[in-house]
Amino acid sequence: MDAEIQKCILVANRCFYGLKKRLRSHLTSKNTKILIYKVLIRPVLTYASETWTVSKANERWLNLFGRKVLRRILEAKQENEIWRKRYNYELYETFNDSNIVSYIKVKRLAWAGHVMRVNENRTPKKKKKYLTLNWMV
Repeated sequence: MDAEIQKCILVANRCFYGLKKRLRSHLTSKNTKILIYKVLIRPVLTYASETWTVSKANERWLNLFGRKVLRRILEAKQENEIWRKRYNYELYETFNDSNIVSYIKVKRLAWAGHVMRVNENRTPKKKKKYLTLNWMV
């Protein structure tokens, strides 16, 4: 699972750097940048996350990537003519949405509800039958 999550983070990082010019632009509004994150970067990061078993280390890596993108979008803050990076709580307050790990947990719950509603004869609910190799007997 660690390798799959790291691979998704790397692919999302490539997506992020591909959009870096748009995310740095002062011509693009913050709302548009947040929409770019929600529509283009976050789905790449969370692809097939419904099946992940996320450890604390993986949660840390996922949140780190999410904060990196939000810091780029929300930019530095000026206080008393001094520029500084935004604190984590400021990022989440301004973003006004859940962090990436909470988003993945919600997606997992939605998937579990979907699987519960599926008919018994469909693939997600079928019991696996182990094949016996008759030709070896």
